[in-house]
Order: sequence, then C-alpha cells, then structure tokens
Amino acid sequence: MAWPSYSDFFSHVTRGRQPYKYQVRLAECPEPPPLIHLPTGVGKTLATVLAWAWRRLHHPDSAVREATPRRLVYCLPVRNLVEQTVSAINDLDLGVPVCTIMGGEQEEPWYLHPEREAILVGTLDMLLSRALNRGYAMSRYRWPVAFGLLNNDVLWVMDEVQLFGVGLETSAQLQAFRERLGTFGPAQTIWMSATLQPKWFATVDHAAPENVFHLLPDEAEELSKRVEAPKQLARLHVGSAKDKGYAAKLAAAVLEHHQTGTLTLVICNTVERATQVYRELHRRIESDLLLLHSRFRPLERSTQVARLLAPVPAAGRIAICTQVVEAGVDLDARTLITELAPWPSLVQRFGRCNRQGRYTEARVLWVDVSDRPSPYTAEQLVAAREHLVNLDGRSVAPAYLPPVSPQRPEVDLLRRRDLVDLFDTTPDLMGNDVDVSRFIREGEEHDLYLFWRAWADETDRQNQASPGREELCAVPVADVREWLRRREDITAWVYDHLFERWRQAGPRDIRPGGTLMLAASSGGYDPQVGWDPGAKGPVAPVPASTAPAPEGYGGDPASSIGCPQSIAEHTDEVVAALSDLLAKLPWLAPIGDDLLLAARYHDLGKSHAVFQETMRNGLPPELRGTPTLWAKTQARGLKHSVKGFRHELASALALCAAHPDRFLPAYLAGAHHGRVRLTIRSLPEERLAEGGRRVMGITDGDVLPPVDLGGGYHYPGGRLDTALTYLGGDRPSWTEQAIALRERPDLGPFRMAYLEAVLRAADQRASAAAADSVAEGR
Repeated sequence: MAWPSYSDFFSHVTRGRQPYKYQVRLAECPEPPPLIHLPTGVGKTLATVLAWAWRRLHHPDSAVREATPRRLVYCLPVRNLVEQTVSAINDLDLGVPVCTIMGGEQEEPWYLHPEREAILVGTLDMLLSRALNRGYAMSRYRWPVAFGLLNNDVLWVMDEVQLFGVGLETSAQLQAFRERLGTFGPAQTIWMSATLQPKWFATVDHAAPENVFHLLPDEAEELSKRVEAPKQLARLHVGSAKDKGYAAKLAAAVLEHHQTGTLTLVICNTVERATQVYRELHRRIESDLLLLHSRFRPLERSTQVARLLAPVPAAGRIAICTQVVEAGVDLDARTLITELAPWPSLVQRFGRCNRQGRYTEARVLWVDVSDRPSPYTAEQLVAAREHLVNLDGRSVAPAYLPPVSPQRPEVDLLRRRDLVDLFDTTPDLMGNDVDVSRFIREGEEHDLYLFWRAWADETDRQNQASPGREELCAVPVADVREWLRRREDITAWVYDHLFERWRQAGPRDIRPGGTLMLAASSGGYDPQVGWDPGAKGPVAPVPASTAPAPEGYGGDPASSIGCPQSIAEHTDEVVAALSDLLAKLPWLAPIGDDLLLAARYHDLGKSHAVFQETMRNGLPPELRGTPTLWAKTQARGLKHSVKGFRHELASALALCAAHPDRFLPAYLAGAHHGRVRLTIRSLPEERLAEGGRRVMGITDGDVLPPVDLGGGYHYPGGRLDTALTYLGGDRPSWTEQAIALRERPDLGPFRMAYLEAVLRAADQRASAAAADSVAEGR
C-alpha cells in the first residue's frame, strides 16, 4: 500500500500514534546512520524497526527500497528483552513475519524464504554464534544456512551495545569483512546506545563511523517530559556485600522504601545475590513479589516478564532482578534500588525509574558493592562511584547526566583468518569444533543450555527428541561443571551426531553453546527462582516438545515424506522452486546456471543401490518391484544399511565427472545437507573397511545407474571415483577446489554460504509442498 508520508505510515501501523520528530528524520535519512546515540526511554526500537519497514516496503523511491536489506536482525544483550521486543513488533501492523532466535531444532520459516522480508530478534549469543557459523543450540548441519542468511541481504541493529562486551568489536569486524569479502545484496549494521563513542567501533579492520545520529534541540524539547523526569539520587547504606546478613539488610531496606501502588525495582549484579534477596523478601511479605534473571527457561521467564509488565496492583509490586532489565525493558518504577555497576549500566538502570515522567517525585538509591566487584572490574566500579558521589542529591534524568563513556577493555579480536577458518564446519580429528565464545562474551561468563526430560528406560531415553526452545535454560559453563563435579549421582547427556544416539556427556561436551539433557529427577531448577544448583526436587519437564528428532550424521528425514516420489519428479519441483527464487533475487543472475545445474544433480546420488534399498523398504509392496528410482518414500524413520551413507557425496562426485570444469555446482550439490562442504572425512570404521576406500558410505568404484533427472536431463550412469576426496592425488582434491572457490573475489565465504542456503531452501520447499499435498489428500 502506498502512503503519502512516513508519518501516515507510522500512524497506521501503530494504530493512531504520531511519530516523534527524530523518528521521522531517522526514517527519511539518505541512508541509515551506523551509530544512533539517543537517551533511554525515547522509543529507539520503534524508530529503527519502522524506519527499516518504511524504507524496504513503502518508500516512494524504488532505489531506496532496493538498497534496503530484506532481513532486519535485531540483536539484544539479554534474553528477556527478546520476548518484549518481539511482542512490541508483533503489535505493529507491518505484515512482516517476526521470528525469535532462541535455539531449538525447529525449522524456521525464514530459512526457507530468503526472498521474503523478515524480522529476526535474538540475543547476542544466539545471533553472533550463527553469524560466525557456529550457531549455539541448533543442529550443526544448519550452521551454514544461518551463516549465509545472516551475512547477506541483511540489516543488523545492535541495541544497547554498552552491554555487548567483546561482541561489540566482533560485530564491527564482521561488518568490515562483509564489505571486504563481498555479500549478495546490501549488508549493513546500526549500533545503538544511550552511552557510546564512535572510537569504540574503530578496530583493526573497521574504521570509526563518522555519521552519528543525535537528537536535535527541537527534538529534545519534544521529549522533555521523559528526558527531564525527576529521579533523585541517594546512597543506601546496608553494609558490605561480603557480610553474611547483606541480603537480609537489603531486603529490609527494600521494604522500608517501597510505596504502595507503585513498582519498586531492585537490580543486583549477580543471580546469586538477587535470589538471596528474593528469598529474604519472600519470607517476610505476601504481596506481589517476583524474581527475574537470565537463568530461567523461556516458559517460566515469559510468565515472570508478563507479571513484571502487568498493571501494578494496589499494594504495589517489588521486582528483584539482575542486569536483564537494565536495557530495553519498558518499566516505570517509582523507586529504583541498584547495586553499584559500571557507569553505562547505571545510566540504563536509571532509565527504568520514572521512565514516562509520571511521578513528581521518584528515587534512585545505590548500594556500594565495590568490595565484591564480580562480574565487573574494580576499575569500572571505582569510576562509577565517583560519578555517583558527584551527583548525590541531584536528578539522574537523561538530560542531566554527564556525557561519560568509559574506555573499552582489551579483547580477543576476530581476525580475517579466524572468519575464513570458521567457514569449514567439519570437526577436527578429535571431534572438536572451533570455539567462538571468546568472540561473543569475554571472561568466564559463557553459557551452555540445559533441558530436563523424564524417561522410562534406556530405549525411551534414546528416543528423546531434540529440545524445543521453551525447554532450554541458559546456565554458565562453570556452574554446570561444578554442579556435576559435586553431584556424582547426576549424569548429563549429549546427542552424538556421528553415532546418532544420546551418550553420557564428557568434559569436552561441557562447553559454551552446548546443549545437555538431564533427567527430571536430577533437580537443579525451581520454577520460581530458575537455575538453582541447590534444588534437589524433580524438575517438571516442559510439555511435550514438537521439535523433530535430533539430526544425525546419516539422517535424511526429508526423504520420508509420507508418499513415494521419483528422482525426476522431485528434481523438477526443486528446479521450479529455485527458478522462482532466482527471479526474485536479482544478484543471483550471473550464477543462476550453476545453481540450476546443482539443483538438477543434487539428488542424483539417491540412485545408489544403498539409498534405493532404503526407499523400497518404505514403499507399499506393489511398488517395491518397479524400476522407478525413488527420491522419496512413504514410511518414516528408516535408516540405511550402510552407516553414514550420504547420497549428496555421490551426487557431487558424479557431477564432477560429468562436468569437470564446473566445480561450483558440484560443491553446492554436495553441500545441500550441510555435511559435504570444505573437508570430507571417512568415519573411523570406514578407514578400516575392506573392499576399497570408503568415505561417507561411498565405496570407490560404486556404480550409479542411468537416471532421469527431469526436464529432459539424463545421466548415462557411471562409476564413482572417491580419489577426489583425498589429498595428494594427480588432480586438485575436493578440499583444494573448495578453498579456491572460497577465495574467489566474486564468491568468498559469505556468498558461498548464501548459495548453499538458497539451494537448500528450494529443496526443502519442494519436499514440504509434496508432504503437504499428501496431508491434504491431493
């Protein structure tokens, strides 16, 4: 729909609200500014999301629309902000799907539609790990898809960057690498905060941005009620945080300063202290009291956030929280009690007090915890204390705060070599992956993800599905290691993708971004307080997950869609889906023929005798004897007779033989399930197999029969030569040719992964359409 102006568009999608002047100016900028420096509480989220939607969907200039990326990635520092931001965007009448990136095995719709607009909202951990090709809490075989789609045709909005730690520098380096290595479509980044300096974003490969978006004088005047809202600062004396009675004293002070009918917000620096204060208060009062931190499962966290944001009852509400509320959460506390924290964090915390300027009197009380600096450095707290002492008795409204931005600490910087190495998703010979946690969070505060299940016996345990996102609880790696060390009666389980089974987790499985399954009887979680290593009672599992079974090395669930389909039929449908994508993604035109050739050959390897045996085992008896070569079968859950068999390697080897001068289509055909990429390795038992060299279930010299590939294409049949998968032969190996593709100036790692994502989307869309037809009885 065409709109006369941005203001008209804004009013429509917000159901009658009028934009602030700065929001109009932001949307109408010649191009998005890389830095947005605005006070807290003035609507930055709404401003950036609607500016993108206006420029991408409704701007009168087609050149602006085409220059605006399809995907908006909204990156936040903590998890509870994700639900709130998703809810706020869903309240808008945009007509664009909003997807939550929080882990789990669900196949997201945005993966299947790279040609469509989408808004993706997630945490720094989830989004940056995916942008680095090591996605936390997701199948390793989908890493390249997320990597491709999050680095091409994308606008990143990094909100509240003062809380990002090393993730800030990593995001700047990634933007620099997108510009240098090349992407399909535009790829841009916006960094936002109430406390930032352009010099923060000057890294080895990324220059400090010169264009910073600030409020103009008339825009600040329009927002004066918010930016000048009274909130008087005073120090609260409750003794040392080292004292055994600290939590009790702080709880008593909270009750003393709480006022009926209002929200009192208490922000502690650690989950442990917040939980202690909550328990002290819980013993003393029966009024509306809640605890919120980052160690809840989404199911309980969403309940707590809903309570926090609900209208305040007559008796008032007391919320004990950690840093999870210091940015982005639209709270309006009459009284804020906060422990001493770095100055940027304090500025954000102040923004939760009298946010809308409703109160003529509001108070901010701070507690000196410099004797317990964790998780912050002593230097950060000393500097912040000096600012607070100078402001004692004065208002800490945004308009009156000194423009202080601390120096950034020294961090591990993502370098070009690191990024290039991350393109390869094959584990090393010991089964380990490159650890990207040092590029996401500095220090020891790295998380893994726990979920709890109940099972009857060993068979039932092995049949447990992948966790849904509502089950996952983020817990510090160090906490889990210590908990498992103390509780020898507890076993954690990890899914082994290579052997396709749940096995006991070893020390190297307790790692950042990992996912562990626990028995419900293990304890360790309380619905009211979240992760609690002292909780001994059974954990109520989240209601039955709808997630699919874990994706193993040899798995191919998309080949069991409930109905038989020949290779020719399926291939024609994939080519049709790919042609539709090519028509809507104009930058793929120069490489369209390679993509289409890859699509024609991608399932040729399914003609292999091993695959056909599996397909026929899933057919009704009357079809098993027919000469048709099948791509899809009726029964589900079938496994190949040869362990680890990968049909896509057979497809790629056959394509290399048929078109030796066109390696890119062969690479894409091989990579379309995320297993055959840069490095190809045999399974351990394959290295000892008799009867010839075997790799990924393919034995050297295996024969493929003649195959109808649809569309008039016919493969004449031939033998498979696995020599290409080994280094040191007479011709360049698979790995050498794949590296050469990655280094091509017109490709590079981001574009190659995007091509993988496009072909995989076409394949999955064709399979989904066929499965839907069966379900609908067509």
